[in-house]
Amino acid sequence: MSKGDSAPAAAETQAVAGDASETLVLLCGSLVRRDADLDPSELAHWIVDSNARTRAVIVPDLCSNPGAVSDTAESATRMLVLGLCSSEYREPEFQRSARKAGIDPLAIAVVALGSYCAAPEQDGDASGMAKTLLAAAVAGVQAYPGSQPEDIRPYVVGDDQRISRRALFTMPPLAYRPVVSIDRKVCAASTGCDQCVQACPEGALTNVDGAIQIARRSCVSCGLCQSACPTSAAQLPGQTVSQLEAAVGELLSSSALDPDVPRAILFVCRKSASALDSLSRSSSPTAPQWLPLSVPCSGFVSPAVILQSLAHGAAAVGIVGCGSYCRYNQQEQTQGKIDYCQKVLAALSLPTSAVAFFDAALGASSLADSLSSPLEGSQRADALTSGLSFSGPSAAASALTALAANDEAIPALDHPFSPLGLVKIDADGCTGCGSCAQACPTDALDLAEGDTVTLTFNPALCIGCAQCVSVCPEKVVEVSRDTDLARLRDGPERLYEDEAIRCQSCDSVVASAAMLKRIEAALTEDGRPSDKTMKTITRLCTDCRGTAVPFGRAPAPDSD
Repeated sequence: MSKGDSAPAAAETQAVAGDASETLVLLCGSLVRRDADLDPSELAHWIVDSNARTRAVIVPDLCSNPGAVSDTAESATRMLVLGLCSSEYREPEFQRSARKAGIDPLAIAVVALGSYCAAPEQDGDASGMAKTLLAAAVAGVQAYPGSQPEDIRPYVVGDDQRISRRALFTMPPLAYRPVVSIDRKVCAASTGCDQCVQACPEGALTNVDGAIQIARRSCVSCGLCQSACPTSAAQLPGQTVSQLEAAVGELLSSSALDPDVPRAILFVCRKSASALDSLSRSSSPTAPQWLPLSVPCSGFVSPAVILQSLAHGAAAVGIVGCGSYCRYNQQEQTQGKIDYCQKVLAALSLPTSAVAFFDAALGASSLADSLSSPLEGSQRADALTSGLSFSGPSAAASALTALAANDEAIPALDHPFSPLGLVKIDADGCTGCGSCAQACPTDALDLAEGDTVTLTFNPALCIGCAQCVSVCPEKVVEVSRDTDLARLRDGPERLYEDEAIRCQSCDSVVASAAMLKRIEAALTEDGRPSDKTMKTITRLCTDCRGTAVPFGRAPAPDSD
């Protein structure tokens, strides 16, 4: 322990579970002074009883004692959850103490229990809410497989980071940020996909020869690339899709809260979290239904996350963001996603107030008024019971079909922020070459060859990226940003079908009849080729043509 850390005496620290465990939950003992209904001892016993992989310790004045992490961690500890009084804490010092104890600095979750649950005059079940938030934090860190060296980037602490004066003389002013990780096994960059590149606000990602390259120093850990990636190849360590799914799933299913009380998910931008602290200090309670969850940026929350949460029983979904002060310029994107989801709800005759954006930049008074308003939720009795899924275009599609399960007349929705798209093909001009299917990063387009050459389209997998448009040699493909619930319900559809011409040597497919006609027409433009050449091209596949045309000769594969 450094001289700058003042740990309490061992006798003052209360451990409620002595067994070695991979997840350490530290609770600030000062929470008991903020609200009589919030008992750290009760919280500690509950979290240990509900999750066998945890060990809980109550530390007096933990918020001002980062050194307690290394003092209380055991050799088996790999993950850390901090139950603090505020979202404003000395992150660099806690990270340093965690690293000293062998804890992954990206496997740390912080829950501002004092702000979210122990506000003066807070109505509702503060203890149940605290237990639920802790359980969600534990579920999130336990869903994280751990960091690799390339996932972590140290950076010099800036003015926006809290650090004690004494720590400036006892430790380097460094903190740790995650750097996006790209799983090349599932990345579709080789097909031309650049959704992550377009989403990055700092230009940290580039597609070089079909592979995404990362400028580590430029990555700001916003997670926007992860939200945009259609194949889940881009992951933000410490804030992965699986972690978000685990945390939200726990918020919606935790037994610590009354099941009859509607639950609403409140995604809080990390830069706006202090606004909720202001509500706590000003005695302005939030409605007890809101369950806060920290995210890197408001733009990190995709329509799929919102719709999946609603489909799994959330009464509402809210986003607290920086608004016009967003350093990543996500205000238009976030508002566009909110507007899309609201229009979906309106089309389904559900209350649009079930999806909302709360601008922290407007001040505590405005935020308090918005968050304390009663919820008119969209929760349905037939909510999905299968696991949450936030990844890929099918996540939005499955949520939409679930929300629309009881609606007979389902209107289509054309919206620029639709997470789904529709492909239209002029079948008369298509040759079935398959270029569009090869370029599709999500396999929404599929070319099958059998007795016929058939191109099918799955609207549940299309993200509207329009890569198929740019590669089509015939220029017969169109893409629109449409959400057509009726077509989602109907499933995959056939866009094109033509006779498959088979190789007379090996019986594999040569091409569609339309393609061979197009080739013949193109060759004829420069003069009629010999009959032998035409027969070789139209009756043999590319593999067999090589054996049938030695030294440039083109014998006919068989006689007429």
